[in-house]
Amino acid sequence: MTKRGVPAVVIVLIAALACCGAASARTSTLKISQAKKLARTLAAKQVRGRDVVSFHITKAKRTGRRSVVFAYDDRTADNVYCTATLVVTRTVGVHKTTTRARFRGQRCNGIPSDVLAIEAATRSAVRALRSTTAETRQSLDALETSLRSCRNLKVPKARRSTAAAIVDIATVEALVAPNDAALTDFVAALGNVVTGRSVLASGIAGWSDELAAIHSLPSIPDPCATLKTWSRNGWAADQSPVDLAAYRAVDSRTAADERAIARTARFLATAGVFPRTVVQFTPKGLLLRLAPKVGTTGGKKSAKLARL
Repeated sequence: MTKRGVPAVVIVLIAALACCGAASARTSTLKISQAKKLARTLAAKQVRGRDVVSFHITKAKRTGRRSVVFAYDDRTADNVYCTATLVVTRTVGVHKTTTRARFRGQRCNGIPSDVLAIEAATRSAVRALRSTTAETRQSLDALETSLRSCRNLKVPKARRSTAAAIVDIATVEALVAPNDAALTDFVAALGNVVTGRSVLASGIAGWSDELAAIHSLPSIPDPCATLKTWSRNGWAADQSPVDLAAYRAVDSRTAADERAIARTARFLATAGVFPRTVVQFTPKGLLLRLAPKVGTTGGKKSAKLARL
């Protein structure tokens, strides 16, 4: 535990009762909005006094008519992460009402080097993906154009699962293809992180396997053309462009990878990684932000095909 923690600062606001009278004040309830305003005033002192670069006040909880507590955390410029409970209380006296904000249960630790390395790799990946925004948009536009031309294609009930898999695989390809180099670099950077923490190692392995699983999917650059070709072949099982069992195996595999990545992300959050970067470490936060209305393996599909 580091010595540079949250100091025991207390802010006191004193309000004269004036015409309202002491009796009225004694029955007054401390509003959460008032408590949060005072809590933010206290937190702002940390920014000035401890080189805080980010702080969060969350999870307001009323513990009485005149007391509200908040969960608090902050991060300093030298990568010290602190958590505490921020307590706001109101005391009613005969002649004045006093409202105080103070920290309780402060805990501070330096952010571990392996956590910082994962954070740095994630932020680099985000920057790389920003540089391919135009290519990604073009890829997704081409996907949407293809799917629109199949809106009236009638898919037999027995082939709907495979048709949905075709659309899903094409969507994944449309998202990943323009960003494959950046994702490959990201996985390589994560692989260079030295850690003895199993929760971090499992998330790193999850990302590596997720990308490998995506690479194992068949290439379907034009899903509508693929479906129409199958339709002309009478939707015959032996003409299916996708092995549905193999697709489901990949889907289960990536779902397991994403659970491991999510556990790692939760650990990163508790270790002090910036919240936005925690989200960006996940496949959804890193890739789906590029096309939030389009599904990926195991997700909801944006295309709806006609049914027989």
